[in-house]
Amino acid sequence: MIPFAEDMEALKLYVELEKLRFGNKFDFNIKTDPEIESEVTFVPPMLIQTFAENAILHGLKNLDKKGELRIIYTLQKEYIICEIVDNGIGREKAAYLKKPAGKSKKSLGTEITKERLNLLFDKKEVGDVVIIEDLKDEKGNSTGTKVLVKIPYETE
Repeated sequence: MIPFAEDMEALKLYVELEKLRFGNKFDFNIKTDPEIESEVTFVPPMLIQTFAENAILHGLKNLDKKGELRIIYTLQKEYIICEIVDNGIGREKAAYLKKPAGKSKKSLGTEITKERLNLLFDKKEVGDVVIIEDLKDEKGNSTGTKVLVKIPYETE
């Protein structure tokens, strides 16, 4: 476990580097619940980076307009909820674009992170630790993806 502040700084640096890498193709905003005392709250490192990476590489990279990535942390009683929302092309179209000439490569990042979270919660009844929702407009067109992640934490 590392201080929440350190994990946030690493995530911010990662997203800033990706933004530069893709020519400022997207903007991002990271908001933290003021109830989270970032210096004395400890979280497992690098959990959210996997989901931010997916949003950028699969949702925002192929977008034909300016992309947006929002990451919002909210303190709950037993865990922190992190909401990652993008206005990207959506998982369906991203999966289609990812399949060159009949080849398909299964990404393990999300599955490994889910398993890691389940181990960290150590059989506590917290329900789903990761929930992924495809966002759609009233016509059923993709408007992005929303991921909710439950993060265990400790305090000093």
